Amino acid sequence: SSYKAWSKYLLQWKVTQGDYWYHIPKVTPLPVDHPTGSNRIVDSKYHTIILPVDTTKRLLIEVSKAYSTHINDLLLTALMLCLRDWTGQTSHLIDLENHMRVDSFEKINISRTVGWFTSFYSLYLTLLDTIDHNESLQAIQKQLEQIPHNGLDYGVLRYLRGEELPQGQILFSYPVEFDQSVQDSLFILTEEYPGQNMSLEGERDHLIEINCGILKGQLSLTFSYSAEQYESATIQQLAHNYKLQLQRLMECAQNQQLKPELTTLLTFNSGGTRIPLFCLPGSGGNAGYFRQLAISLGPEQPVYGLQSPGLDGEMDIPNTVKALARHNIEVMRQVQPSGPYQLVGHSYGGAVAIEMALQLEQLGTFVSFMAILDNPTLKYASIEAHENWTEIDWMWVVADTIKTLTNITPPVNLEILKASNNPWYCYHILMNWLKSTHAHEVLFTPEGRVEELRNFVHVFKANNLSFSRYHPQGMIKSPIDVFCAKENIRPSIPEHMGWAEYTRAPVRIHKVPGSHVTMVRNPHVKTLAAQLQTLLSSTNTTNN
Repeated sequence: SSYKAWSKYLLQWKVTQGDYWYHIPKVTPLPVDHPTGSNRIVDSKYHTIILPVDTTKRLLIEVSKAYSTHINDLLLTALMLCLRDWTGQTSHLIDLENHMRVDSFEKINISRTVGWFTSFYSLYLTLLDTIDHNESLQAIQKQLEQIPHNGLDYGVLRYLRGEELPQGQILFSYPVEFDQSVQDSLFILTEEYPGQNMSLEGERDHLIEINCGILKGQLSLTFSYSAEQYESATIQQLAHNYKLQLQRLMECAQNQQLKPELTTLLTFNSGGTRIPLFCLPGSGGNAGYFRQLAISLGPEQPVYGLQSPGLDGEMDIPNTVKALARHNIEVMRQVQPSGPYQLVGHSYGGAVAIEMALQLEQLGTFVSFMAILDNPTLKYASIEAHENWTEIDWMWVVADTIKTLTNITPPVNLEILKASNNPWYCYHILMNWLKSTHAHEVLFTPEGRVEELRNFVHVFKANNLSFSRYHPQGMIKSPIDVFCAKENIRPSIPEHMGWAEYTRAPVRIHKVPGSHVTMVRNPHVKTLAAQLQTLLSSTNTTNN
């Protein structure tokens, strides 16, 4: 959409949650060393703190994962903690500047509109009366979740409708990840000085501004202030304390003692009284697309997704089906220490499920329910070991799979992108396409980081190559339920898809509408869920 269309849409925007800003309590003003001093742009001074690459990486990945949060929540919690130490106050009004494209538009698509999109809004935050950093973070998280439309309403009310809304004295700008934008792309950051973009005689809007950025793998925070109002020692102490609070949050994350294996577990439903159902995804290892199946199975059925290590870019990717099965069993037994177990494997996940059953039987337990969703054994699979494929080759197989999964066609010519021979450029284009249609939410986080797509491609490649070498060593005792996608049925493949050769028990055949991919998506997943419910109820009754 053009800027003109976007502007017109904003003018017609229906603000539904504007009351949030009308009821913000008053806060105590920030202390100022020289209250009568001027606050012009020409008076500005700066103090920057830079975190090392390894610390930034831990903050972005390990700490955020330990707390199940995002870096923005961590940074704002650290800010509130150091402001409490400085002012003695637990409540502050913080102005936030968020450099992102808000996805709240119904008829406007700005995913490819050239320009720098920024949302600005004031946020009232308050800390609990506690010294526990984990409790403080949880409190800030809950308050941030209450912000309507990423602050879009605030901008419309204040700047387009002239409403008098509260404004804070401190501005915090969320991190801009320049590395993600320019790494191996067609553009690079210039080192030339661009000149002033505002008159030096202009007034500053805030007493203190904190601008964040990630460049060359390092998080930097620049504190801007008026030298006529603050002594440099005051701001330096504030910045030092901010860094200290971040370190304490990271230390608390280490004390969380989160087992690394559990980072590969997705919990769709932990309630219910039935035996848990563990879902194993196809190539790519991301179990997020099982969410619709979990919903369709109802609240009484606990459902978990077992993801492949390596999606976080940190853990090693298992290069054999046996290794992945061992990992999954370790994770599964932390949720359900003893059997019987119930497994559903889709596509490549079917082979992993069979291998898990073999290993569980060797451990003295068994699988009471085994479902394989539309995956033949290697004997009948039309798969080649593409050992010599490039990263872009694998990327395009993934793009085609996601296209089928989401039923959305990319607005770009894949062959032209492929000819660029630039993986990072292609990753950016594909992720932007996914984010523009919200399709990325099927497999990735709401932020849709390019690294997530890259890691998915790497796991996809490892899964395909490991399946091309997999032959089950033995036969399981459990019966197998094979679910065939009607659009994928081929006369050359037996109904049992070859799995009858690997069980001493019967093989039951079921047919589900849809294709190999769409059988686990709406509306066909409802038929799949209904068939699974019937079988699971029978299995649970037998076990009882």
